[in-house]
Amino acid sequence: MDIVDNLGKAVGLEMDDQAFLRTNEILEQRDNHRWELEPTSSEDYSDRQLEIDAAIDSQTDEELEE
Repeated sequence: MDIVDNLGKAVGLEMDDQAFLRTNEILEQRDNHRWELEPTSSEDYSDRQLEIDAAIDSQTDEELEE
């Protein structure tokens, strides 16, 4: 394994030396399955959800008072 292979592995682009170059396809597949893109995976998801719910409740209460 050479430095190019190591760099490719580090960024999620592992490919056979004889394979056709298809980096865009590989990157799109990789990025579609990133856990960071799933909002519920964040550490503060429940806290942020509570804040959103409280803001919605507050708006609803204000509308009812009008």
